[in-house]
Amino acid sequence: MEDMDSSVEEKLDLEAENKFLNFEDHFISAVQERIKKNPDRALEHLQACEAIYPDHAAMLYEKAKVYYDLKDYTRAHEYCDRLIQQKPDYFWGKKLKTDLFLAEQNLEDALVIQKQLYKDKPGEAYALLKLYVRLRDDEAARKLIAEIDKNAIYVPNIASYKKRFKYKQAVVAEDKPEKVTPEKKIEQRVEEKAKEERVQTADPKDLKKTSEIKKDYTALVRARDYHKLYALSQEEIYKHPVEPLHYLYNGIALAKLKKPDEAADILEMGLDFLFDNNKLKSQFYQQLIDVYNVLKNEKKVTHYRKLNTTTSDLSSASPKHIMKAYKHSLFKANTLSVKLNTTLAVEGREQSMTVKLRMKKDEVIWMSAQYMGLSVAKMMITPGSIKFYDKLNGSFYDGDFEFLKRKLGVDLSFDHLQSLLLGQAFNGFKETNYDTHMENNQLVVTYDPYIDGLFLLFSLDTEVLKLSKVETHDDHKGLLVRYIDYQHIDKEYIPLSVEAKFTEDHEVRTQLKMVYSNVRLNETLSFPFKIPEGYTPLNF
Repeated sequence: MEDMDSSVEEKLDLEAENKFLNFEDHFISAVQERIKKNPDRALEHLQACEAIYPDHAAMLYEKAKVYYDLKDYTRAHEYCDRLIQQKPDYFWGKKLKTDLFLAEQNLEDALVIQKQLYKDKPGEAYALLKLYVRLRDDEAARKLIAEIDKNAIYVPNIASYKKRFKYKQAVVAEDKPEKVTPEKKIEQRVEEKAKEERVQTADPKDLKKTSEIKKDYTALVRARDYHKLYALSQEEIYKHPVEPLHYLYNGIALAKLKKPDEAADILEMGLDFLFDNNKLKSQFYQQLIDVYNVLKNEKKVTHYRKLNTTTSDLSSASPKHIMKAYKHSLFKANTLSVKLNTTLAVEGREQSMTVKLRMKKDEVIWMSAQYMGLSVAKMMITPGSIKFYDKLNGSFYDGDFEFLKRKLGVDLSFDHLQSLLLGQAFNGFKETNYDTHMENNQLVVTYDPYIDGLFLLFSLDTEVLKLSKVETHDDHKGLLVRYIDYQHIDKEYIPLSVEAKFTEDHEVRTQLKMVYSNVRLNETLSFPFKIPEGYTPLNF
């Protein structure tokens, strides 16, 4: 009986797999036909997809796109609405809905959605500005241009729009809100948070970067407003119970509010979540020394003084000392698996995509680009080769790193790519022809020249011993990478948010943003890769 059950289960699994593969084949074919401007053929494949999975989001989106291309806006709205009902926060669904309204000259409804898109993605400022132009809303356009200026948002031909609307800084000066002090802003935010429903698991959209929270904490300490400091840090502990920074400032607040016993408890609790951050450890130890002095517990004071003397603050150490410590902090895990949420902007046109990244240190980097949950492209990089194929265009490349040099204008090796993905310096500072200096607790290392006249600069964050910036360029092309934040996972610091800019003749041509999530280390990974038959080779 058990064998019969097992065979039935295997048959069901096989049927489900074949069903999905059939769907995937039709879906990829549909996308290819749409790109080739064969909408009727695309619809045939999408009808087959709908027969297999009637509510699949990818199918709904593609079908809406095809009907949009055919100017059948009624059917396009139908499928777009079904998609948005299923995925209300899906950016490209809302973007398509805006395009439909614009095609129908329904500017008012298009404006409602475009404002939402701009709120979610500042890069949508250009589309919003063009919409204000069509609506002849000069006042709204000037206000938007002020925001574009303030937030340094890239908008093509922004100078011509400024000229058109006679934009000057003074034009919007009267619209500026009353100046609010940092303390008042924090007070407002704490009051707003107190009204919100608390949940144990924080929504990723609601996460605030540690660096930003730290600025709030610092402002409250300077203002000596320890009641608000306690309220804010208590709220953050509730939302992010494994982040030690919140325990530190909660302990500081309790100590200043004359509650040393509670301060000691919360500080020692925070130490349990602290690993390799020596600077933060030193701050914890000093606060515990002060608290136990108040409590007249000499044994504890001696204990934390000993620990504090063995914890060095690298921000005041010599460059040689910092670089030595850095070499001991390099990525040690054997494998890495990450989900990358990427946004690529080429001359103002944005495209978002999810990329699965797998890496075996020093051996292979594997990536799979996902479109609506389906794999549409794969790349595999080894120290000696680059291979990739694109299902949508039916093309592939199988060659060396000359491909990247021609595409990006920057000579990159396997080690360079691995280092950039991990937030590490190229070759681990093995070369000796560099200069160093300290700048805002950052160790700045410059090579001028690095190789063949190439300028290269690294900024090393002394707190986490990871890069905060990489800059390299020659006379014409360049690359700038900024590491916005890191996350601490299994004794490794992994980038959390990264931004890269590729320039040509001092103009930004391409921008890439990546957010790392679902990080897993030291797991057994597979790297499936096979170029499909019949694909066209790319030659450079």
